[in-house]
Amino acid sequence: MKLLQLTLMLGLIGSIVGLQCYLCDDGLIGTSPGCLDPFNTSTTDPTVTKQTCPGGAYSCSKTYLGSTDLTFTVRGCLPTAGCASAGGCASAQYQGNEATICCCTGEFCNGAESVSVNLLTTAAVGLTALVFTL
Repeated sequence: MKLLQLTLMLGLIGSIVGLQCYLCDDGLIGTSPGCLDPFNTSTTDPTVTKQTCPGGAYSCSKTYLGSTDLTFTVRGCLPTAGCASAGGCASAQYQGNEATICCCTGEFCNGAESVSVNLLTTAAVGLTALVFTL
C-alpha cells in the first residue's frame, strides 16, 4: 500500500514540476544561431536556455517559418491542444511561405524531430503562415 502511495505522489510531483524544453529563437525576436538545425544539445550559446513548462498539458515545440526573405526557428513550450496528440509535426505552405510546427512530450525533446500530422495542428500552421504574409 505504501508503494502505491509513493508512486502516486511521485507522479503528481512530475506533473506539478512540468516538462523541460529548450527555449530559443533565431530570426524572430533575437538572434540565436544555436537554435538552428542541426540543433546541438550541448551548445554553449547563452541565448539557448532550458525552460520548465507550466504544470499541466504542455508539450515541447519547434516552429520553423520560412520564405524567400525571412526565416526563423523558435523552440519552447506550447499548449498540447495545439499539437498532434502523439507528438509529431505538421506543415503548411501559403504563397511561397512554409511553416512547420513539431511537438513532443519528452524532456528536452525539441532538440530533435518527429513526424506525424494532426488536422488541428495543420490548420494552426496554415493560419500562422497566412498571418506572416499579410
